[in-house]
Amino acid sequence: MDTSLQAQIESCFNTFKTSGDWKLHLQELLDLQEMLLECHTNQQLGPMPLVVGALLPLAEYIRPSIASIRSEVVKKTCSVIACFGATCGAEFAPFADQVLCDLLNTAAVKTRVFAQAGEDCMEVLSRQSRYDLELLMDHFDRARTEEVRALVVKQLPTILASWDKAEVDLHFDRLKLLVGKALKDKTELVRLAARGAFCAIGDTWDEHIDHLVSIPSPRFHEAFVKEHASARLTTELVTKFGTPGSATKRTPLFRRQSLSQGFESRSSGDGGGDDALLAPRRQLTFDDDVGLSSAPPLSPVAAPSRAPMSIDVSPEQPEMLSPEDRVHTSTSSSPRMPMSTNKTHTQPSGAMPSFLDRILGLLVGLSVLFAVYGVVGAICGAVALNRTGGVMLELRQLDDSVALTFRELQSKEVAMDAVMDQLLVSMDTHRAESESALQGLRRSSAAWNKSMRDDMEAFKVEFLTRLRPNYTTTTTV
Repeated sequence: MDTSLQAQIESCFNTFKTSGDWKLHLQELLDLQEMLLECHTNQQLGPMPLVVGALLPLAEYIRPSIASIRSEVVKKTCSVIACFGATCGAEFAPFADQVLCDLLNTAAVKTRVFAQAGEDCMEVLSRQSRYDLELLMDHFDRARTEEVRALVVKQLPTILASWDKAEVDLHFDRLKLLVGKALKDKTELVRLAARGAFCAIGDTWDEHIDHLVSIPSPRFHEAFVKEHASARLTTELVTKFGTPGSATKRTPLFRRQSLSQGFESRSSGDGGGDDALLAPRRQLTFDDDVGLSSAPPLSPVAAPSRAPMSIDVSPEQPEMLSPEDRVHTSTSSSPRMPMSTNKTHTQPSGAMPSFLDRILGLLVGLSVLFAVYGVVGAICGAVALNRTGGVMLELRQLDDSVALTFRELQSKEVAMDAVMDQLLVSMDTHRAESESALQGLRRSSAAWNKSMRDDMEAFKVEFLTRLRPNYTTTTTV
């Protein structure tokens, strides 16, 4: 290894160890980066394991800079680490393992500058360097924020595309479990990254594609088709389960049931089929011995509300027809309608129907109307119950999600209360320390002022004594 590089590494190490000035830390890191790139360009680095071994003690002191509250410190530190990883390659793994978790945790910072610096550094390390995959997957299990989990999952497609398959074969089972867990994550940010990682797993281990296609939930198939249409896994999903959303829409079950019940109720309540619907028209026109009615025929829809015993009540009949003429007229005018065998009660021509007949007709009409209302009410009740079942299920799911969110908010509130308590205790401690220091300063100031007054008095006496030798004697007298 080049001696100038070794000297720069030692200088950087000593600065981090002895000084707390973040500006000096950054300057030393930038100088070390420049020296490393210069030696790499001139091919003076020497054996890479020796270089990484010399850099490794710096990892412990660089970690606090990654978690700094200053954006400039975080950006430049992550940039230097990415440069180290790109220059040293796969041999940089021991150093990368030391700072891996700190780089991933930058995603939890809400300020985009911090998160972007860590994400860019991780992309370089995943593509051009190496680190322990087990450590990466362990951090996914420990992560509490969706941003950190998403950043972990985002590394998998880059790793599978850049690393040799032999390097990741041993981790296939755990990678599959991790991505399967991420596909079921409660946040869309993690699920989106997981779908890309799962397609990368399918492209890498195509020999397991038959097993992999059974892992995603059917409700996510459409998302795979929209986001990764050209992936091998998506092709197999479409081949095995069909294109999502391509099935013909069917009439809902509750709708089909309500329609069938409506037709059955109409048939049973009206006397059976089309003939029953047309029967009142036939009765009004031909079944009465009184003769043809001058009223227009009723429509099939209004037929159930009229009683079969209804007769023509008009007092003025144009003419009387014999039973043979009525049969002939009925047969010629409506050949499809069979003649009714039940003859209604006949009255003499011109006779007014009695009040009792009117009451009976009204009661029969009301009873038929109530029967129709009952059937319609039963159908509507069945439809409402079917719809209510789905609505209640959705309401229960919504209630569960609200309860879960409420519990999470309660836990966060408890954590916030604990942090506030710690902050208050810390503030009280600092206040007490400040008051104590202020009292000490006041005492010191008073003592210093008294000392200054005494010194000034002594100086005054000495000055006057030298100026007037007899001053002391005069003063004494």
